[in-house]
Amino acid sequence: MMNMKIKSLIIHNLLLTKSVDKGEIILRANTLKKHIIEQNFYSTGPTLYTYHKEEGYRVGATVNTSVILENYNILSFYEKIELSKCIYARVFGENMDNVYQQMYEYANKNNLKVIDNTFYHVLLDVYGEVITDVYLQVE
Repeated sequence: MMNMKIKSLIIHNLLLTKSVDKGEIILRANTLKKHIIEQNFYSTGPTLYTYHKEEGYRVGATVNTSVILENYNILSFYEKIELSKCIYARVFGENMDNVYQQMYEYANKNNLKVIDNTFYHVLLDVYGEVITDVYLQVE
């Protein structure tokens, strides 16, 4: 079993796409980054994506300021997402379905209740390799 611990996750000024297919995550992330630049914003953190079984994948990026989205049906803006207690794992080259299963097992073993089954993935570029920090909110 991979190394897991309890950690919080706070995200400010998050632009998040509507649901996309798993295979579209990279394309949507690139499109979102381009859109951010075109709007004269700048990204303040790594790319991230969420996964929820019923809602699918949503790609996000943080920006330097609050955003008012008028007549947008492909993006949502969240001023602050604060998850005070999450199961956390740092992942490199692992099958995400296995990671999710291990996180659920960790929750069961430690008598933690999973809140809404949304996994938050923060993508970190480390020397040209992508490492993913995965969070699952619990109480």
